[in-house]
Order: sequence, then C-alpha cells, then structure tokens
Amino acid sequence: MLAYFLYGLLIAVTVLAVLGIFHMARRLYHVSGVPSEYLLVMTLAMLGALVVSVFFIKERIDSTQLPNSNAHKTEQQLFVEQVYLPLADAQSELNRKLKQLAVLQQQIAKLSRRHPQQSVNLRLAHDVWRSERRGMMQLKSEVDHVVRAAMGLHKATDPFFMESTFNRDAVDWEKVISRRLSEYRNNQLKVTNAMVDNAIQQIKNLKKVQRAKDTFATASGVKLKSAFSSETVNDLLAYLEKVQSSTADKIVGLGREVGMAASKRQEVKYDVLENPNLQGVLGKVMEDWLRLGNKGIYYRDQLLHAVQADYLAIKLGVNKKNDQLVELRRLLSEQSQLMYEDIRLSRLKLEQSYPPLLGKQ
Repeated sequence: MLAYFLYGLLIAVTVLAVLGIFHMARRLYHVSGVPSEYLLVMTLAMLGALVVSVFFIKERIDSTQLPNSNAHKTEQQLFVEQVYLPLADAQSELNRKLKQLAVLQQQIAKLSRRHPQQSVNLRLAHDVWRSERRGMMQLKSEVDHVVRAAMGLHKATDPFFMESTFNRDAVDWEKVISRRLSEYRNNQLKVTNAMVDNAIQQIKNLKKVQRAKDTFATASGVKLKSAFSSETVNDLLAYLEKVQSSTADKIVGLGREVGMAASKRQEVKYDVLENPNLQGVLGKVMEDWLRLGNKGIYYRDQLLHAVQADYLAIKLGVNKKNDQLVELRRLLSEQSQLMYEDIRLSRLKLEQSYPPLLGKQ
C-alpha cells in the first residue's frame, strides 16, 4: 500500500513540475526577454533532468517498497508452482489448516480448564482436532518427500522429462490433499453440530426454568453451590457485554441479589446465636432468605449455561448467525429479565413480611 501511495505522489509531483517548468519558461520569455532558442534549450534540459529524476525515484520505490511475491517462497514452493500450480495452492491450504489447528488445540486446552461444564463437547473437539492435525502432518510429510525427490531428479536428469513425469504425480497428490481437506471439513461438522445441539438443549432448559422455579426453591434445604467459578463467570460476562449488554446487567443483578440474601441470612443467624429464644421466629426467616438465595443461584446458573453454550459454539466454529444461537440469545434476553424481576420482587416481599412474622410470636 505504501508503494502505491508513493507512486501516486510521484505522478502528482511530476505533473506539477512539468507545469512549473513551462510556466517559468513562458514568464522568462515575456518578462525578461530571454531569446526563444535559449529558453528551448533550458526547458529541454530541465525536462530531461526531471525525467532522469523520476526514473531514479521509481527504481528506488520498486526496489524498496513493492513486495516481491516470490521473496518469501522456498525453492520447493517455486518448483511446485512451476510444474503444477494447483498442487502448490493445495499445499498452501494444507499448511494454513495445520497452523489453524495448532492454534485451536492451544485454545481448547484453556477452554477445558475454564469450562468443565462442557467437558464432553470440548473433549470431542480436542480429539477431532488432534486426529486431524496428525493426519494432515503425515500427509504434508509425504508430499514434501515426493517434491524433494522430484527436485533432486530434476537437477540430475533431463528437466523437461522430469517435469512432465512429475506433473502427472502432482495432479494425483493435489487430489489427495483436496480429499483430505474435505474430510477435515466433514469432521469439523461433528464439532459444530455438537455445539448446536448443546444450544438447542439450553433453549429447552431455559423454557423450563420459570415453570420449575417454585418447586425447586421450596424443595431445597441446603445452600446451593454455583457450578461456575469466578474466572468462568468473568469470561462469560465479558463476552456477553459485547453481544448482549442488557442480559449481562441482569445476570450481574442476580448476583447482587444472591449476595444480599446471603448477607440478610447471616445477620439473622448472628441474632439467633445471641438470642436463642428467638430461634422459632428467626429460624423461619433464615430459611426464607436461604431459599431466595438458592433460587437466585439456580437462576443465574441456568443463564450462564446458556451464555456458555453460545460462547463456546462460536469459539468452536459455529456461525454466530446460526438460527439456534439467534434463538438462544433472544430467549436469554427474555428470561434474564423475568428471572431478575422475580428475584427482586421476592426479596421485597420477604423484607415486608417481617412485621407480621414477629407479631405472630
């Protein structure tokens, strides 16, 4: 891009310089009365100097700015391009996929540590990518060996005969690489289909949450533990902030409500320890705050499972415009609002239930 800019600038300066030379010659002729023969010689000399300067600058741009398409290619690549270009293109695509798979394998290791909830799907991706990379590396090694052998014979025997002979082999190897890349795409579909299936499952789960909430909340007798570590939550919220900030706000709000419920329960617990005779009344209050906190944890985890399904699906190659992912995000927005409002109103109701409870003691 810089070279093309310099070329444009050179052309513009050259045009202005030519116009300037003719304007100066004309002015000298009319104002100073310089003989026309002298002006002609001077003008031609200046134009000649300008032409030499332009060619010199152009050569400098060519040598320092314009990229050489072959500068970074190996002798092996140049040989294959000369004999059969489609094979060179197939090799380049194979190398690109190998680099991509190396990066994906590094990513999957980190994702597996941060998202143990999706260990089955992440293990599938890991196994598929590892198998694909091994197969492609083996194929690359075989093709490279054949090309190196052909290059050696090309130097030691009749080059025209060798190129003609290797051309037939090159056609076959190009087909082998193309088939291997096609197999990779088919195997990658196993990964993306698994992630889409997971998104579908999370859609079903979200639709059941509101119907199951009351039964779940009253059946729980112990404090729930979230399925997500703080690091995982931070990763998911950071992603959600970019794609659906309002939903991220609701999940953060649910976390605050859970914290408030835990704080209220702890305060009541201290009061019971100091006043054991209030166990009858305050024990019921503690249980109510525990249930509210559990419901908030349950709500938040269900939403986080859905966010995780969307996040990992995109990470593992699913198009973000996939219909199931679009529906999942729509449902996330809808359900997060309902869940947050339900928790908030339940807290307000619980706070206002204290006087009647104390009055019945």
